Order: sequence, then structure tokens, then C-alpha cells
Amino acid sequence: MPRPQKSRRICCYPDFWSFAPDQDMANDTVVLSLDEFEIIRQIDFYSKTQEQCAVEMNVARTTITAIYESARHKIATALIEGNMQLDGELFLFSGVNGRRCYPHGNYKLSCLENGKRVPDNFIHEQYLVINHENRHWLLSGCAHNGILNILDHYFKLFRNNPDFVISGFHMINKECEHTEEEKTIILQTAQELSQMNTIFYSGHCTGIPAFVLMQEVMGDKLIALHSGEQII
Repeated sequence: MPRPQKSRRICCYPDFWSFAPDQDMANDTVVLSLDEFEIIRQIDFYSKTQEQCAVEMNVARTTITAIYESARHKIATALIEGNMQLDGELFLFSGVNGRRCYPHGNYKLSCLENGKRVPDNFIHEQYLVINHENRHWLLSGCAHNGILNILDHYFKLFRNNPDFVISGFHMINKECEHTEEEKTIILQTAQELSQMNTIFYSGHCTGIPAFVLMQEVMGDKLIALHSGEQII
């Protein structure tokens, strides 16, 4: 009968919960546990010895050695083969670069690059996936890259669609009514979303006129989200 696992002292949570390759395609995720993360932090980042790490974490040095070897192998595997996730509940990804049904409001947004204003490609935007009670929630902020492109990238990572999405769709037009081209993008987006077995909560930068158009297509798969509401 194995001995009960001794509690390990973890000094802090990581600032970044997952790492993914730059390419579109990704292999299976490598999961790094919190105690593996802590040992890598202590030994490889702060240059502590295994003996010092054992004292910090309140476990035997032999335990540190075994976990350290496992963690180093996982990191090597992740660097060579694909994604890494810390524990089983949170996954953060970025690098979305598709341009299907790209929101027109993006063309007015820019960023500084080498001291010059250039159109923002939003490649830096991050998207959070939460695994809660065996349901997957995708939190997508304003979805500047276009919700369809974000979901395409999600599908490449997870091979399915999320159960729920909380996101603005960045369809708002503050200056005038939507053009026919914009309405086509809005309706095409709604049509594709309606084919998924996913519930969408949206508001904010979607804009009321766009939300109304989309709800006519999506029905009860699209739910308005307001400040102060609790979903889960």
C-alpha cells in the first residue's frame, strides 16, 4: 500500500497558465502540475539546489529529484511537440490569425510598431478556456479577431466546440447604421454560430442593432449579457 502523499508548499501560482506553439496546428497538450511548476521555479529560475527546494516545499530531497526529472521531461516534450497546460481547469491561448467575417470596426484600430501607427492585427489577444463541471467555457473579450476565427483556432486545439461562449462580437457601429456589407458579415457569422451546439452570451461591443439581427438567426442560442449578471 503506497504511503499518503505529503503536502507540498507552493509559494505562488504561475502568471501564465498555458503555452502554445506559434503554428496553427498543435499536438496533444502536456500537463504540468503545480508542484512540478514550483520545482522548476525554485531550481531553474532561482538557481536553488534540490536540498534548498526540499526545505522550501517541505518534502524529501528524493521527492524533489523525481518530480524535477518528470517536469524537465514534460517541458522538453512541450517545446518539441506542442501545447502545455497547467492543471486541468484553465487554458489560455492566443495567436489567432484567421480573417473570416472580420469585424469592420477593427480597421479603425491601430498599435505602435517601431514608433509608427500601424493597423492592429490583434495576434496578441488572449482567450481563456475554463473547464467547469465537464463543461468548457470560452471567454473571448471583444473578439477583435472575429468570433469565427477564434472558434476555428479553438477547434484546432480541442477538436470540438465549447459548450458556452462569453464574448462581445465587435459588430458595433457608433457612427452610422450598418452598411449592407457589414450586415452580410453579421448574418453570416450568426448563421455559422447557429449551427454549433453552443450557447453564446454576448453584449457590450456587439451593439444592439447587430445583436437583434443575430438573435433573429440564432434564437435562444444567443443570450444578452449585462453588467452584474451571474451565469455560473
